[in-house]
Amino acid sequence: MPETFSARSGLDLGEGTEFVNGETCKGISYPILTPEGDVDTTRDFATIEVVKRYPASGLEYSQNNGSDEFVTITAGEGYLLKLKTSGYMSRIALKEGSRVLIRRGEAFAWWQTEWDETKQPLAFDMVCSPPFDPAQYTHVEHDEYVGSSKKRGE
Repeated sequence: MPETFSARSGLDLGEGTEFVNGETCKGISYPILTPEGDVDTTRDFATIEVVKRYPASGLEYSQNNGSDEFVTITAGEGYLLKLKTSGYMSRIALKEGSRVLIRRGEAFAWWQTEWDETKQPLAFDMVCSPPFDPAQYTHVEHDEYVGSSKKRGE
C-alpha cells in the first residue's frame, strides 16, 4: 500500500508540545519552521487522535473562531460533522488519506466510526492558519429537535 500523503510531508517542525482536549482528544502541536529556521507565524501543525467523539457530548460542537483547519486523516475511520446555521448537520465520511477543510467559525465534531477497543483512534494531521490559539476555541450546544444552537453556558 503506498504511503498516505500527510500534511507533515515536506514540513520542518520545531519541538512538539503535548495537549489534551477533554477525555476523547489528545495530540502534539508543533511550530512550523521556515527554510531559515525561524518559526512560521502564518501557520502551525498538530497530530491529533480522537476516540469516540470530540467534543464528547452528543449535542456539543467545537468552533475555531480564529483559524482555518486543513486536515489529512492518517489512521482510523470516522466522520466530520459540520453544524449548519439552518440547524441541520452535514456528515463527511473519513478514512486514511481523506482531506477536509474546516473554515474559521464553522461548528464541527469528530466522530470515530468504531468505538471498539481494538479499533484505531481517528488520527489526523492538522495545519492551522493562522496558528492555533486555545483562546479562539469555543463550544456550542445544538438541540437537533428544535434546530437551534446556543453558546455553552447561555
